[in-house]
Amino acid sequence: MVAWAFRYLVVVVLVATTFALANRDRLLGPELGRASGGVEARGPVREIWVPADDRGHFFLRATVHGSSIAFLVDTGASTIVLSPEDARRTGFRLANLDFDQRIVTAGGLVPGASVTLREIRIGQLQVFDVPATVHGAPLPISLLGTSFLRRLEGYEVDNDRLILRW
Repeated sequence: MVAWAFRYLVVVVLVATTFALANRDRLLGPELGRASGGVEARGPVREIWVPADDRGHFFLRATVHGSSIAFLVDTGASTIVLSPEDARRTGFRLANLDFDQRIVTAGGLVPGASVTLREIRIGQLQVFDVPATVHGAPLPISLLGTSFLRRLEGYEVDNDRLILRW
């Protein structure tokens, strides 16, 4: 079971890395500064709406350990994947991490290190103690995977927006 999950993670990171490298200039452009599209409270369930970009991808900024991090929302990724730069910005010392995972990417094998993020905040939404992986090679943008999304009440794509509910 662990081997299957690891292979799945490797494929997801490969696809996301290929996409991110192919769209590097767009990903790091001005639209990256947009926060979530809107926040609305409805009874006990609150929502964050994230608008899709012109290609249908969802980008957002989250605060991780007090640092603002840009993410590509990746429902196919089983975990959050932090770029080495974002991992450093959130307080991880790369030299102290155990890069014992091997991730297959378009550029070859890349090591990965398991970490736990104490807090991720998007607007009023807070999630604590979330598993993540630090990518051992440069990555143009970090990925917000299902280790975060499955902690929510739910999420869905409706028209051209991603709705996060908690």
